[in-house]
Amino acid sequence: MKITILVVLSAISFMSFSQEKIVDERTGIEIIFSAEGNIFPDSWLSTTIDAKGISLDPEEYSRSKTVILQALLKYPIAVIKKNLKRIYILKEIEFYGKTFGGTNSTDIVYLSQNGTKNGYSNFYFEQLFHAEFSSILLRNYPQYFDKTNWLKNNSSEFSYGDGGVNALKKNLSSERFDAKINEMGLINQYATSSMENDFNSFAKNLFLPKFGFSELIDKYALLKNKRALIIAFYGKIDSSFSEDFFDKILHPTE
Repeated sequence: MKITILVVLSAISFMSFSQEKIVDERTGIEIIFSAEGNIFPDSWLSTTIDAKGISLDPEEYSRSKTVILQALLKYPIAVIKKNLKRIYILKEIEFYGKTFGGTNSTDIVYLSQNGTKNGYSNFYFEQLFHAEFSSILLRNYPQYFDKTNWLKNNSSEFSYGDGGVNALKKNLSSERFDAKINEMGLINQYATSSMENDFNSFAKNLFLPKFGFSELIDKYALLKNKRALIIAFYGKIDSSFSEDFFDKILHPTE
């Protein structure tokens, strides 16, 4: 009887451990649901940044896996393998005493998934991945980003804020479309906090457009120009990222 119990307990323990990490068979990327161990760069552990993570609730494993694998399918295998090592999906991520939906390091994406009741829908969660991965690509391929023309497509009276952290602290992080902001060449309030967040806001809407994004592009020339610039950026990374590729995502029924 004791042997049987030990075998059963060992099996349960193994099953529990194995669920905390999966590997995308297509790309080989690790997807980890646990905050145990040294998951953050050492520089993030200072008293100022004070990075913290809470392991994902087990009931969110299956949904998170489905959504993230779906997101990865939108990228060529070579692009993922060259630029991404692993993805952490956690219940909560905290920096500077504030919770964040996502962040990224050199070759790792960190995502929060705190359940649909807290706003983490499949749509929101997938957009988070595309935004964070776009930051890694922007760092890795700065030569492909036409910064000069990007800035020319901001209204002349506009200047970026002082970053996403301060935007969150000041409660200036709305991602709702706003006509006044759209007229200045930006998608939403959070995009005004930095050029990187501006870039991220377009990236997430390239790969998974929010309802109304198509109409926004048609209405505002500055936004249309920026969309063209970010498509050109992705196209230089891999030729499969063509205007036609992204147009089919934007207009799937056409």
